Amino acid sequence: MHLRLLFLWLLCSAFQTPAPIVFQTQTCRIALDASGRLTEWTDLGSQTNYLAQEQASWLLSLMIRHSLYRPVGAQYQKAKKTLTLRFPEGRTADIRVKEQASHLSFELLKVSNDQEVALAMWGPYGVTLKESIGETVGIAQNATFTAGIQALNPKTLGGYPWKDNDHLPQIDVFEQDDYENLQQGKRWVLYSVEAAKPTRFGATLQAYVRNRREDRVIENWGHKRYVAPALNDGGLKGSAIALFGCPSGKTLETIGAIELAEGLPHPTINGQWIKTSPIANTSYLIMDFDESNVDQCLTYAERAGMHYLYHGSPFKTWGHYELSPLFFPNGKAGLKACVQKAEKRGVSLGTHTLSNFINTEDAYVSPVPDKRLAKTGSSVLTQAIDATQKDITVDQPDFFNQMENHTPHGVQIGEEIIRYGRVSEQAPWMLLDCERGAFGTRASAHARGV
Repeated sequence: MHLRLLFLWLLCSAFQTPAPIVFQTQTCRIALDASGRLTEWTDLGSQTNYLAQEQASWLLSLMIRHSLYRPVGAQYQKAKKTLTLRFPEGRTADIRVKEQASHLSFELLKVSNDQEVALAMWGPYGVTLKESIGETVGIAQNATFTAGIQALNPKTLGGYPWKDNDHLPQIDVFEQDDYENLQQGKRWVLYSVEAAKPTRFGATLQAYVRNRREDRVIENWGHKRYVAPALNDGGLKGSAIALFGCPSGKTLETIGAIELAEGLPHPTINGQWIKTSPIANTSYLIMDFDESNVDQCLTYAERAGMHYLYHGSPFKTWGHYELSPLFFPNGKAGLKACVQKAEKRGVSLGTHTLSNFINTEDAYVSPVPDKRLAKTGSSVLTQAIDATQKDITVDQPDFFNQMENHTPHGVQIGEEIIRYGRVSEQAPWMLLDCERGAFGTRASAHARGV
């Protein structure tokens, strides 16, 4: 009898479902099964589970050799607050989990044997919420509950890795015929389809981190071949997200709490968070004020009932952003005087700054080009050249014969920038009709092999 009872107990134990791994905030509960797949995203107020059943939602997946690998096992060490996911081929991922009042944070501590891992994918997490979806902010909600995701550092990108250049599609998803197969060509919008995406059943929330330890050749900026240089940012390690669920009326409050708890930027205006400040959405007057007309410009702003005056082009060049003497002959002192006048009249001044462009007349380019200037790619000289040679022989043409979106047709060799007119159509590959010492740089002789 005892033997039979023992046998039955062992048999039942063998088929017993492992206990779920449960994490909880003050307002929501998120649980995983023993394989690392989410089983619930529950509103604690109504006890409603909003996790979609139409799609499996894995906490983390790994992209290896162009294939996405899902975890096959999960184990949580509560004392260490560490979740370990097991993957095929013996790989593991260690994730630190923190349960906070407003959110759960997940930080990727380590991926074993990560040399071949191109990226780690958080999600996509499917939820049945669909009344309001914030693609960029990363939320999906109905009238009572919001589920959301936030990237907690620069290396973690909200969105799905649609493209190798990490430019996410700027399309109005609500004009799409099929949410599961987004197509370009529909209406362009300013924002991107990123951390949240509509689906047939509701929405998905997602983020990812790319392994940037090595140079990658990708499509970018209208070029079929573009070198994305390696970045020494620790690779996959350190990627982190926050997941949360809260009453819909407290969505912004919760995002603000996450920013403060995680030490993220939390800009304020007059002491109030910019996301809730009514001042952030007020109108402003665009007018090119200068040292001589600033009083008149301020008067126009006051008559219009505006508290912000905005200069459209105050700089001599983009790059170093030196003030234009046409507007500010006394330089920074002149601009400071304008700011002080505006402050006395209750008006704030602003300037238009395009920080991702550099003018060719800027000191980063001329007369000595900075070695850090972004490059599409490179090749080497197969023959030495003197300072006047107009046709230049290179080993490979791949990065030079891409003429779309390549107005300058420029190459940098040492401290010289050379502009070329065209590329030969067959070997030996040559840059033809060159302008030497372009943009005020100094034409020089260059040895073979550089």
